[in-house]
Amino acid sequence: MSNRIPVTVVTGFLGSGKTTLLNRILAPERADPEAVRRIALLINEVGTIGIDHERVRHISDNVILLESGCVCCSVRGDLVEALRELFLSALHKEIPPFSRIVIETTGLADPAAVMHTLKYEGFLRDRYVYAGCITVADCVHGADHLRVHPQALQQAVQADAVVLSKGDLASPEAKEALVDAIRAVNAQARMFDQQSLPSLDELLAAATVGDAIGRDAARLFSERGADLAGPAARRLLHGAVQVLTLPVLQEVSHSAFSRAMGRVHELPGVDLLRLKGLLRFKGEESFSAVHGVHRQLYPIEQLSDTAPGRSGELRPVLVFIVSGADAASFSTRLRAILHEEGIETG
Repeated sequence: MSNRIPVTVVTGFLGSGKTTLLNRILAPERADPEAVRRIALLINEVGTIGIDHERVRHISDNVILLESGCVCCSVRGDLVEALRELFLSALHKEIPPFSRIVIETTGLADPAAVMHTLKYEGFLRDRYVYAGCITVADCVHGADHLRVHPQALQQAVQADAVVLSKGDLASPEAKEALVDAIRAVNAQARMFDQQSLPSLDELLAAATVGDAIGRDAARLFSERGADLAGPAARRLLHGAVQVLTLPVLQEVSHSAFSRAMGRVHELPGVDLLRLKGLLRFKGEESFSAVHGVHRQLYPIEQLSDTAPGRSGELRPVLVFIVSGADAASFSTRLRAILHEEGIETG
């Protein structure tokens, strides 16, 4: 797995400032030029990227809205073909080698489409690995976008790191409302202000799925402790989206976890917008990160750096974000399934 090329997604609602973010973090004064030269950038919406770079490719809209409303289950060939072409071009030395891909999505895209593509397309699965999502959120209009547009809500839910844009143009109240709205559906995402961004490497590391889950699970427990098992573990947004955070009390078998998640995915009346968590599986010394979107569970990622020194800082936890008419009763049904499969939660 370590030899696969990481793929980071940059997303955000229409006009949020994705292109501005890319220009800032890839600018020579902010990033090592050699590191930038080893990044392949795919853009699937019209924009101006001020980078003198041979591997900037434009791809057309890569998701299809199915009748079910799920946009992660069908991906057009443009993204697959672009990723395949990039790999083969570098292999044949037609372009310089690259060690990371950054994909800028359209303002109406669900980042889960990229996850789905990397999981199910065999050629890509063997050569690339999903490395997290950076979502840009507009401080001026972002809270309204989350309230009105399902796509903006999806982008907030999928984020591993959030960059707050246009903070200098927004009132303190508007910025606070946006932060609160994002925290309501994604308390684990790290937040950054676009006016004081970290380095390129730091931002990419903050968005890495496994690292983000491990770090933020520890923070959740240290900040909220036993409260995770109480009413604070459940929060409702607009009465339709529920966030449930559950501490896991013991080691879990791979088979029990797979069975439980299969049953959870079959629950009627709810859509699992995102699952993420940190578990210690039986027979393994290190923690593992688990994540999925909609009704798809993604490959489990063992966190090798947590075994020796950091294991005492981490606690097993599962976070579920769901929407739907029956979201309010999801907690009861979820806990029952986990208990029946031998996964005890607090």
